[in-house]
This record gives sequence, structure tokens and C-alpha cells, in this order.
Amino acid sequence: MSQDLENARKIILAEMERQTKNAEKKPNREELQVQILDAIHRQGLRLDFQVRDQFIEELIEDVMGYGPIETFIQNPEVTEIWIYGYDKIVIEQNGERKKTNAVFRDDDHLRNTLEKILAPVGKRLDESEPRVDARLPDGSRLNAVIPPIAVDGTQVTIRKFKKSLTLDDLIQSGTLTEESADFLSKAVSGRANLMVSGGTSSGKTTLLNCLSEYWGEMDSVVVIEDPAELNLKGKWVRRMEARGPNLQGEGEVSIRHLVKNSLRQAPDRIIVGEIRDGTAVDMLQAMMTGHSGSMSTVHADNVESMCNNRLPDLVSEGNTTLEPEVILKRVADALDIGVHAEQINGDRRVVQIAEILNMENGKVQTRNLFEWQNGQLEKVAEPSKALQDKLEHFGVVLNETVPRSEPELDKTAEAITWTWEGGGDAV
Repeated sequence: MSQDLENARKIILAEMERQTKNAEKKPNREELQVQILDAIHRQGLRLDFQVRDQFIEELIEDVMGYGPIETFIQNPEVTEIWIYGYDKIVIEQNGERKKTNAVFRDDDHLRNTLEKILAPVGKRLDESEPRVDARLPDGSRLNAVIPPIAVDGTQVTIRKFKKSLTLDDLIQSGTLTEESADFLSKAVSGRANLMVSGGTSSGKTTLLNCLSEYWGEMDSVVVIEDPAELNLKGKWVRRMEARGPNLQGEGEVSIRHLVKNSLRQAPDRIIVGEIRDGTAVDMLQAMMTGHSGSMSTVHADNVESMCNNRLPDLVSEGNTTLEPEVILKRVADALDIGVHAEQINGDRRVVQIAEILNMENGKVQTRNLFEWQNGQLEKVAEPSKALQDKLEHFGVVLNETVPRSEPELDKTAEAITWTWEGGGDAV
């Protein structure tokens, strides 16, 4: 592209954005096309029809949305967008990863689009702050890194979250079975302490969202995240979000700080979006001291590994003086149920639901209640009397039916509109 055309693009784009910002009513696509045509004539540009149409289309995408990724953002079937550089964009659509033909013009175009996305949510991305995690107003999560951290140019990941999913939706998609969903709903209603393990994008957050529907009507809940992305259904929820230090290295508020603070807020349940560090010490302590029904997620290979390796490692990070045997006993005493999720051929599946028992012979003992076998999640054992007694203490009997909500209409079928005024606080 000639330098004259690129200079004209910047001038027209600035003019269109200024007009759109000051207009009482935002122009639609057709009106914006007319305005851009007028601006092209005023700039004295002489373009053939093909170049002109492409030039106009790119300007419309920049003014109305987010350039070449606007189509993917608006498509409800696209759940993840990976940008490996200005000319390499991959999406996940209906569970399948696809290389796209979409490209930004150059790294500056990508960086300008990122600034447009981040400005309304109060985040910055520059040489002094070359990485960012942000929660977007529609609940999507964005992570971006730029040079010098990103060696090959700007890299971006946008993870979109579907709204208002229920356990029935997970049953219909094959993530759970009727029987396993019924058990989990009763476990949550009966205030079992639950930890969901799995890899990145395995469905941990989605499952936690769905299970929140089975909190008690008047349960007081504190939710702690970094960044906030849960879309929980409880009525009495107080949400807190960790933050990093400022440019002077001050003002950091970690998840661990927030968990400690939550203990002073007298919640019935504490929900931590993901345990990544020494927060595990305080979370397990909370589960053992009157906060039954607390839940969180953690990266692990399976429930056994979560109990005997991953969580003990994180607890050791938070308290280096604890003996390994003491740590394992805390894990066993604090947790009731472990759930493990995986991606299988692009589909998200719960592959293991296990009861967490006691600590014997230097190991936390677990027993699978549901296992993935023969291509589905099958029940393989009954819960212990101890777990049944705990659930009954909170008014839940396993052989009774807990009604689930009727599936809601898929509100994501319509295009998602990102509104940026004020930054929003949706998840």
C-alpha cells in the first residue's frame, strides 16, 4: 500500500471516529459507507473500484469494531481468538481450531486496535507495561504481550464466554450425563467443598458457573478472581478482583490478600476463580473452618495428581514450614469432591468425579464415583456414608431429586455488541 494511501487512511479514520463519537445517533454501516466515500473525495484519492471497496470495508471495520477480528468477536460460535502476530490469526469455532485469512495491515494496526479495546477498561500496554490481562465488558478475557517480551511481535488471546449456560446445557453438549449432573447439583446444594481441575480451556470456569445455580437462596458468597470472568448465578454475591502493582511497584492486591480479607466478611461460601499460588493455604483453611460449600479451580492432570502433587506444591509455596504429611492431611480434610475436565477431540468433557477421602500411607486417598469409559462418563461407585451424612446435615438426600432450571434460550445466537461507555462490569 502506498504511503499516500496509508496517510489518507489515518486522516479519514480519525475524522470518522470523531464524527461517530460526537453523533447523537451512531451511524449504521450504510451511512458510514457514504461518509467514508465523501471523505475519499475530499482527500482527492483516485482508486479503482476493487481497491476502493476494500479500503472502505477496512475503514468500516476499524470505525465500527475491531478491524479484522470484528467478525470473530461477533460470531457466537467462535469461543477463542489467538493472534500470533499481525498476519497470523487462529480461531476456535465449535470446538475446532482454524487458521483464518484475516490479517492486520501491520503491527501498528494491531497495536492501535488493542489500545482501542483496552482504553475503556482502564488498562495500558506499552514498553513499561508490556503484558496485560483484561476483563472486557462482555465478559470475555483478553491477554496480550508486546515486545520486548513478545519476541516475534504482538501476541493476543481473547477467550469468549457463553452466557447463561445451565447443567442441562452441559448435558445436551455431552459434557455431563444426567446422573453425574444430578450428583454434582446435590453436592453443591449440600455444601460439599469442591475443586475442579483441568487444563487450559477445558471448561473449568463454565462448570463452576453452572454449579453456582445450586447455592442456597440466601447463601452469602464472596468471589475472588484475577481477572474476573465468572458469571455466577447466586443472589448475594460480593465480587473482588486482584490487581497488580503500579509503575512504582506499589498497590498490589493479590488473590491471597483477598482470601484473607474475605474471612472477615462472614461469607457462607468462598469461591476463588483459580488457585495458582500460595493462596491454596488460605483456601484450604477456609474450607476447614466453617465455609462449607466453597469451590475453586486449579490446573492439574487428574484428581489424584491435584490432591497429591499440585495442591501440596502450592500450599508449600504459601507456607514453607509445613511438613508434607501435614499438607496432605489438610488437603484430605478440606476437600470433599474433585472434578476433572478435559478437551477430547475438541469437545469439553468432565472425565472424572471423585470423592476425596482421608490421608493414608503418605497419600491422599480418592475414589472415583464417575469415570470416563466407553466414550462416556459412567457411574462406577457410590459416595461414602460420611459424604452422604454431610450432605444430609445441610438438608440434601442423594436419592431425592433436586430440580434443575429449564434451559434458557441461547442468547448468544444474536451478535454480541461491545459497549464501552464507562467500561462496564459485566462478566
